[in-house]
Amino acid sequence: MFGRIGLGTTLGYADVAIVRWQQMTGKQAVRAESDKIFEEVGLERSNPDSTLEATE
Repeated sequence: MFGRIGLGTTLGYADVAIVRWQQMTGKQAVRAESDKIFEEVGLERSNPDSTLEATE
């Protein structure tokens, strides 16, 4: 798919790159495998229990 990139680095570096990309383009980054926007993925990572709540 056009526009996908792979980052083989730590999450912290990837997060900075994604935030900068969003600022430069004015677009929202969307995770290809789940169609969730970057902010949603970040919230889930910071609160691991949120994924359990969503499946219950």
